[in-house]
Amino acid sequence: MLIQDKIFKRKDANNFKYIHYLYSTLKPYIGKRKEKSIEAKIQKKYQIDIENFNKKCEIGENDTYICKLIREDSVEDFISYVNQTNTPLNSQIERSIYETNQLLIKLNPTLIDYAAFHGSIKIIQHMLLKDVYFPATSWCYAIHSNNGELIHLLEENGFEPSIQHHFGCILSSITCHHNEIAEYYIYNKFKGEVYDTVYYFILNCKNYHFIPDVRDLIRNIPSIYGHI
Repeated sequence: MLIQDKIFKRKDANNFKYIHYLYSTLKPYIGKRKEKSIEAKIQKKYQIDIENFNKKCEIGENDTYICKLIREDSVEDFISYVNQTNTPLNSQIERSIYETNQLLIKLNPTLIDYAAFHGSIKIIQHMLLKDVYFPATSWCYAIHSNNGELIHLLEENGFEPSIQHHFGCILSSITCHHNEIAEYYIYNKFKGEVYDTVYYFILNCKNYHFIPDVRDLIRNIPSIYGHI
């Protein structure tokens, strides 16, 4: 009962209740009285029937129309929609209880961040033509897409991150196991000089792609942990 009470009270980073999102899973353990109360609150708050609410929770993506267009890279429909609704291209994505990716939940992504996250090249190109700025802090979204074409497109348009953010790109790509992107930054931006520095991070993320030989790992132990 204690665990159930905690779930009933807890909210995520966007102030959405866990009990709403987890309702379909916890329903058998709730009891009829609470069940009806929760369903009524869900239908009132999200203006949706329980069946469709549960389906959207299972999909686990932001259900707003503009997010759907971005994920599908439907640039013509995207342009039409933002023009009809007068949506600023530098605006932020509307929060959604259905979103499950922690990066999108914890941060406050803009439209171009969301497009970068999903590797939506056509929409990114349109935004760049409209002079939408792509800050260095947004590179984490582009790295997550694992889209090399997008990385090069941003660089060709002058959006080159600082050395500090380049290193952040390496760590993000290693975390996501996007190894080709990580290699691109390690060998093209740092000429392999950060290889020893990221060893511990590689091990912590269990991304063993970058460990070619156990003997290499043993030789680098002092640089990882310091002298014992």
